[in-house]
Amino acid sequence: MIASPFNEILSERTEGLITGVKNDDIFSLSRFLKESKNAVIVEIKKMTVFVVGMALLFAINFIPGIGPLIYAFLAPAFTLFFLAVEYMAFVLMRKQLSFSEQRRYIFKRPILMLGYACGVFCMLAIPFVQFFCIPLAVVGATLLWCDFPQGEERITNN
Repeated sequence: MIASPFNEILSERTEGLITGVKNDDIFSLSRFLKESKNAVIVEIKKMTVFVVGMALLFAINFIPGIGPLIYAFLAPAFTLFFLAVEYMAFVLMRKQLSFSEQRRYIFKRPILMLGYACGVFCMLAIPFVQFFCIPLAVVGATLLWCDFPQGEERITNN
């Protein structure tokens, strides 16, 4: 939450450098409030899905015999999914995608998002590199968006 404004700016500037298009929108209080409301709603939905998912995984862990095996597979997979959701959100929320549209964007590119999330996960596992991980993950997510924007499936379907 504390780094979120910085990450939004970092994502916007990264996209501007890559695409060459600068965002020259002037500040508007009404637009800020609307975007803030949408951001809070998306964050609440993300946190709800995360808490419910982790609670279900925790319950699965108590199934005798097979529960810990299922948990050992699903917990890292769920964590990787949420790493992709969390860091892709900075660019996807700037593009004003709803939470369901963000999920669709991520699920349409499972191998790409899995690779991205694995890279972020590995960086988070290295002591002292964690400090640099968040800005690098935001830049990486923005670069992914620039290479694979949401509109590409609309172009290929027509």
